[in-house]
Amino acid sequence: MEGTITTSNLGLSIKGVYKTFDPSKGPVLRNINLDVPTNSFFALLGPSGCGKSTLLRIIAGLESLDSGTITLNGEDITSYPANLRKVNTVFQNFALFPHLTVKDNIAFGLRAQGIFDAKRELFLATIDSLELDGLEDRYPDQLSGGQQQRVALARALVNEPQVLLLDEPMSHLDEYLKSKVSQDLLRLQQKNKTIFLMVTHDREEAMNICNYMAILNKGRIVQLDEPDNIYFSPKNVFVAEFMGKPNIYDGAVSNQSVTLPFYSDGEALSGTGEKILINPELISVKRLKREKRQKAFAKLGKLRSDDAVFSEEYQEEGKLAYGLVSNGELLSGEDELSYGPYYPEPAPRSDAIRFHREKTPPKKHLELNAVVDQVRYRGYALELLCSVENTDGDGRSTIQVVTTSKENAWKKGDSLVLSIRKKDLRVLEPYSEPCLSQEEA
Repeated sequence: MEGTITTSNLGLSIKGVYKTFDPSKGPVLRNINLDVPTNSFFALLGPSGCGKSTLLRIIAGLESLDSGTITLNGEDITSYPANLRKVNTVFQNFALFPHLTVKDNIAFGLRAQGIFDAKRELFLATIDSLELDGLEDRYPDQLSGGQQQRVALARALVNEPQVLLLDEPMSHLDEYLKSKVSQDLLRLQQKNKTIFLMVTHDREEAMNICNYMAILNKGRIVQLDEPDNIYFSPKNVFVAEFMGKPNIYDGAVSNQSVTLPFYSDGEALSGTGEKILINPELISVKRLKREKRQKAFAKLGKLRSDDAVFSEEYQEEGKLAYGLVSNGELLSGEDELSYGPYYPEPAPRSDAIRFHREKTPPKKHLELNAVVDQVRYRGYALELLCSVENTDGDGRSTIQVVTTSKENAWKKGDSLVLSIRKKDLRVLEPYSEPCLSQEEA
């Protein structure tokens, strides 16, 4: 992210922010420096208690800071009260007024400012864009969770904020509503060209809709970048583990060699102290060996004119035929098959029939665990000879793989070769928990 934000596209800037509630426990925010570009969807991501919600409240003006500055579109708003900041918040529990109808909840801010009549067209357009038509006279307790979410968004957006803060916006929604609301949020952000700043602990939620992410832990920003860069190139072990990355090993990578602690000939190699990440998505998979042919039985459908099965025994529709499938075309019971062309008369033996898929099956997203049996290093790539396991194996080192394949599935016991390019191995920086400096103490 560094180098991509300039003064011309800088929207929200936070510099040197500290916040302490209990001096005996130290700061909950420690020297937070954060630049958020205009027209961006930004996520503050981290475990519970990392300080992300406190930072959100400081930006909103609902919490004071001990030191530091907050600038919005070039204007220092550090000392501004919440009502004078062009910042609106959608709270985790939505905070709708229970005694007001949908339309009165949405209009509340406009009426408080005395500008409802001037903004009536915007009010109606906001109701329409959030698909709240027909719900205007209902009360919050008559709405579903998704509808309450949209009312809270409308109440915030109708005030035309320069920053919209979202505090765990999907924590109370089921999986179906999460997917729908996330797409609604993305659409609204792109339409309104407003900074959306979301606090969440759900990495998938953030990855799906955000342009930028900041990972917080113990009151500090640990990594700040675009989501894909954080996911595939985490800075340290904490970020890698928080992003759900498996395949973190003790080892070493140099110009000449790669060392990983996989078991070889029954003995584990000792680690070197460095932490190496192998991204499951960057591993290529192929079978080491496999049966060349698969026996199959199929009921014959109507023969096409270009099918060349000459025996009357196999020309009758509905007859059960026995044949083989060549390497690379393993079948399932749902496959549509064709048969031929084959041999001229006399008719072929039944096991000489060749079945072929009518259609190439779509690629499937597969995840598998493999036990590493042997490691080969070829200078530019690492090759792992593995066998597929349904569990974590029998104490030997395992590796997790995410791949796409036309195979129906990997089966337990299949032998695979996993290839990892050396440039895709990530050496993670060591990570230590923050401690109090002399100034903080």
